[in-house]
Amino acid sequence: MPTIGMPKIQIEFESMGLTAIQRSERGIVLLILKETAEKPKNSFRFASLVDVEEDDFSEEVKKYVDLAFEASPNLLLVETYDGTNRTLANLLKDLVLQKFNYYATPNLEATDIKTVLSWHKDIVKKKDKTIKYVGFEEVADDENIINFATTKVVYDKVDYTGLEFTALIASQLAALPLTRSFTFFTWPKISYASLDFVDDEDAAVNAGKLFLTYDGEKYKIARGVNSLTTCHEDKGEDFSKIRIVEAMHLIKDDISETFNNFYVGKILNKYENKQQFIALINQVYFLELQDTILEKAGNSRVDIDMVENRKYAIKRGQDVEKMTAMEIKTYNTGSNVFLEGTVSLLDAMEDLKIRFRNQ
Repeated sequence: MPTIGMPKIQIEFESMGLTAIQRSERGIVLLILKETAEKPKNSFRFASLVDVEEDDFSEEVKKYVDLAFEASPNLLLVETYDGTNRTLANLLKDLVLQKFNYYATPNLEATDIKTVLSWHKDIVKKKDKTIKYVGFEEVADDENIINFATTKVVYDKVDYTGLEFTALIASQLAALPLTRSFTFFTWPKISYASLDFVDDEDAAVNAGKLFLTYDGEKYKIARGVNSLTTCHEDKGEDFSKIRIVEAMHLIKDDISETFNNFYVGKILNKYENKQQFIALINQVYFLELQDTILEKAGNSRVDIDMVENRKYAIKRGQDVEKMTAMEIKTYNTGSNVFLEGTVSLLDAMEDLKIRFRNQ
């Protein structure tokens, strides 16, 4: 029975912190909302708040749409369900091929959130989706799940629970420029936030909690971390930074979309064309990312994955011990393009230590 399936694009990152092995559209946030009234439409795409019609949502649901637009995302997707005309299961099935960067469920009940989390983990693993879920008090130990843990926020004179406020957190993360991290991000309209971790904020950060702190003048994000807390050889501490994971996802999406749009089914898989694709990444794309995503002095580059080429040759019955390195590198790998590489990702300034001496 054939096992080739659909054309596959798989790009993996491993951390160098402990060892390693056409621009996509960003700024897309999705809200999954439980609608309290029957509405004829349940899927929406908004570029701005003026696109929202008065009768699109019930008043209770509309407040989350308004809150999300406070961050000015490039695109806001809203998917609603009422449990009758559309179930949550059907909604999630419709999302499989949707493109978005961050999403939240600001008015869902605990059982439905559990369903969303199960779907999220499954689709990230099986479909290799570069999506990040912003939940409230979700101890997930997962770089693709952000655990907002501030229990109460007063924003623009309106009280929000921590779960409700995830609508703005997800939207703000989607809209965040690549020139900064989420650490110490402020909203002038916040007049109050519960300081749930004032006794030991370091411990809360290390526990994978994203929360608001107060510096005596303003409320701000303490440290831009996701819920990942377990580090190992393939995932170092850098994977716990929201900015670093977003940079990885940007590179992954950009390369995947370029390959999909300009190479799959259109370019013959010979060595010369592989080298052309590699040159496009190394000499053009990576240069564009310097000083915003990639370190200028870093050794960011890709090349033919000799290990995978070797495995493929063995699978095809070749005696690789008698082959030269160049023969393995140029070996005909069918429809597969095996690449491996390294990236040196830039983080934002977040920690400062100065030692002064008295003279």
